[in-house]
Amino acid sequence: MPARISRYLLGAAAGLLSAAAGVGASMVVSVVVGGAVTPITVVGGRVIDSTLDAVKGGTG
Repeated sequence: MPARISRYLLGAAAGLLSAAAGVGASMVVSVVVGGAVTPITVVGGRVIDSTLDAVKGGTG
């Protein structure tokens, strides 16, 4: 049983590491290309724009 748990932890660590590497690479590309906006900012803006006004606290 401990071997199975360590395999899951190793898989989770590999997934987190690959996600961090992907985000880091996208930020480096953003700087090299000359864009002031990072991909994280773009995705965050899209999420905020797509939420309902009631969730955002709007009155409309």
